[in-house]
Amino acid sequence: MGTQAWSLEPVKAATQLPANRQAPGLARSFLWTTAVRDTLPPEMETATLLVSEVVSNAVHSGAPDAPISLTCRVDSETLRAAVRNRGPRFDARDAARAGHGLRLVSGLARRWGARPIEGGMEVWFEV
Repeated sequence: MGTQAWSLEPVKAATQLPANRQAPGLARSFLWTTAVRDTLPPEMETATLLVSEVVSNAVHSGAPDAPISLTCRVDSETLRAAVRNRGPRFDARDAARAGHGLRLVSGLARRWGARPIEGGMEVWFEV
């Protein structure tokens, strides 16, 4: 099985995840279902690690009773994942420098960012 671009046809999909320890595994499965078509995209392992990390952070820092939102957008050059959770806001750049899991995101993603949203945070990355 060779590698190729992410997707010949643009794909956008979203799902809701429970705010519990099952969420990272569900996020990985959703990512694979959304992004993998005929062949394995070149950076799929990186994307899988990063989505797991960002969703784990959302479970840890978010409201325990509020679902986590995961949106994936895939085109021929990029996979973008955005994770939204309700709960306390934090400075993602400080967390990345402090050695939390966002340090992986900072080091492995082509681009990434975080922004406050009403009632919570959104963290996104592109590979």
